[in-house]
Amino acid sequence: MNYYERVQRALDYIEEGLTEPISIDEAAKAAYMSISNFYRMFYALVGYTVKDYIRARRLYCSARQLQETDKRIIDIALEYQFESQEAFTRAFKGYFKVTPGKFRTLNNNLRITERVNLMEKYFETNINEDKYPDIKVLKELEPMRVAYFHIICENPEVTAIEAVLSWAKKNNLLDDNNHRFFGFDNDGPNGEHGYEFWMTVGEEVQGDEKIKIKEFKGGKYAVTNTSLEDITITWKRLTSWLELSQYEYGDSQWLEEHLISDDELRSKAADKIADTFRTDRIDIYMPIK
Repeated sequence: MNYYERVQRALDYIEEGLTEPISIDEAAKAAYMSISNFYRMFYALVGYTVKDYIRARRLYCSARQLQETDKRIIDIALEYQFESQEAFTRAFKGYFKVTPGKFRTLNNNLRITERVNLMEKYFETNINEDKYPDIKVLKELEPMRVAYFHIICENPEVTAIEAVLSWAKKNNLLDDNNHRFFGFDNDGPNGEHGYEFWMTVGEEVQGDEKIKIKEFKGGKYAVTNTSLEDITITWKRLTSWLELSQYEYGDSQWLEEHLISDDELRSKAADKIADTFRTDRIDIYMPIK
């Protein structure tokens, strides 16, 4: 199950509970993630914080009730978990720029916050889904700005990861849980083993003599989840899938995405960070066209 599918499980849990108290802990459990990982990946994929999405969906659904039923405003407010009609009115006016009562008389067009379906939004139909249900076709891995470090040495994965994350800690960049972490083998001209590690960063972030910044153009990918110990088997599985698909191997960079949060990284010493990545499950992105 890739990270998109995990977040979709949480979205489904939220949608089923809009008229009930929603536990963020339970939503994270539905996604098989820690709270900090869940917050980060939810925002990255959905475009809202978890709490903002829940609030927006409740307000949208309550507005539909105002338009389509004769229910009292207080009953709608309580149904969608607002403490009082006054609290509902404040939230509703802040979102729709008009009070619930006025909205009902104006027959306004809704500010739409539709239910998010990540699988429809991000993925194409996999014609080999029966044989390869774990492999999904991602329409586009969006462009990213990344801080990166590439090195060729005896143990390049550990060195590259520690270099980028030590730099991030030094510059106080691990504070918002909105980063994503990628890596891939990048060997030398004579086959020397090398590795390149990426951390997504904002436009305001600058590199230094060691950690560089670049733009990644994104692209279409086949995606599946695995562990580091099974990564060779997973690549063979992706190759077999590709041979049966309507796609060809693409021109973009293949990637490993590590699901780990800023919170977890802040709590670890630099020489312990790489151990976390070794035990983590990862998504493999194979470029296709």
